[in-house]
Amino acid sequence: MAIKSGEVGRRWAGRVVAAGLSSGVFLLGSTSYVRAAQQRVTAQQAAPTKPAASSVTDTNAYPFQEALDELNGRQNAGPSVPSVSAARTVPAISTQTSVHRSAASGARRAASSSALHLAVMAPPPVPLSPSAEKALLLGDAAKAESAMPEAGTDGRVTYTFGAGLPTVVTSPMHISIVELEPGETLTSEPAIGDSVRWELLPGTSGKGPTLQSLIMVKPHMAGLDTNLVVTTDKRTYYLRLISRENDYMARIGFSYKEDEDAKWSRFVADQQRAETQRENAQVVTPMVGDAIDKLNFDYTIKGGNAVVRPLRVMDDGSKTYITMPEAVLHQDLPALVVENPKIKGEKGQEIVNYRVKGNLYIVDRIFDRAALILGSGKSVTKVEIVRKAALSGGK
Repeated sequence: MAIKSGEVGRRWAGRVVAAGLSSGVFLLGSTSYVRAAQQRVTAQQAAPTKPAASSVTDTNAYPFQEALDELNGRQNAGPSVPSVSAARTVPAISTQTSVHRSAASGARRAASSSALHLAVMAPPPVPLSPSAEKALLLGDAAKAESAMPEAGTDGRVTYTFGAGLPTVVTSPMHISIVELEPGETLTSEPAIGDSVRWELLPGTSGKGPTLQSLIMVKPHMAGLDTNLVVTTDKRTYYLRLISRENDYMARIGFSYKEDEDAKWSRFVADQQRAETQRENAQVVTPMVGDAIDKLNFDYTIKGGNAVVRPLRVMDDGSKTYITMPEAVLHQDLPALVVENPKIKGEKGQEIVNYRVKGNLYIVDRIFDRAALILGSGKSVTKVEIVRKAALSGGK
């Protein structure tokens, strides 16, 4: 596109030349400079012509048209614009050469800027020790091990806590709720890897011991991938957050293995407690049903110490009941043997059937003489139990 001379062009050229002369140097030759000049002249030619101001320099004194023709390739040579110094002239520069030079200069500036950006934003990686490399591999393997979810109630997706890395899929136009265990409270604000493009909102549900902490998650755009750390008074949660355009999880909950173990422990304890109560009821019921005068408490207890000496011995005519101190539950139990008074020594001792329920010995017979023996040799401890009213036949 060539620039035609005219009144408007002369006025514009006069201003340019005057400004160049006032600054001491006037350079002409940049393609971008010429292109801008052409656009300004075209815009001014399209506008209504105004009378020239008397203060505008007469452009006829400057060969501006010839310089523009040279830059547009319309002439092979032409007079250059005179400079302030007579010994210094501005060489004619072809538009094509200027374009190539400008492109090369732009490429060099872009490469330099890119290299500088990479140098600032991507520092060289820090070398890792063998132990650090192994730890990194183990950490990557742990992150790759995703927990398998299960279907919960009310549309809840349930993860087993500690079984892997839970993944929460979210969407920009929806809110996903992470539900913690009822009664569990947050100890600090949840920490998220990308706090700019993700939004976290706190919430609660219920009250009292059933108060449940909620974390509402919302991404600002799709295609995001970050992590979330939640600390509570019971445990620490590590979650992976992913955002998609339309797919999302409405509610995410957890099941806890330690709670399952505790439930089974309580169940077993309840079963054992119920069994003990049934056995105690079987022991007490017959004695309550029988007449009081059939119960025999007339026993003599000799020897031993406060730990192995019985508190009480009685029988109901068919079984003998020996109540021991509570301290016996925290040490080895003494063995019970029935003694034959006609045979002295160990040969006169007879093993008898009995069972122990807590601190109670239940012997399946009655006897005239028995002994509780703990230990052996010189360290043996022996307690003798003698029924004052001897049995007929010497049992």
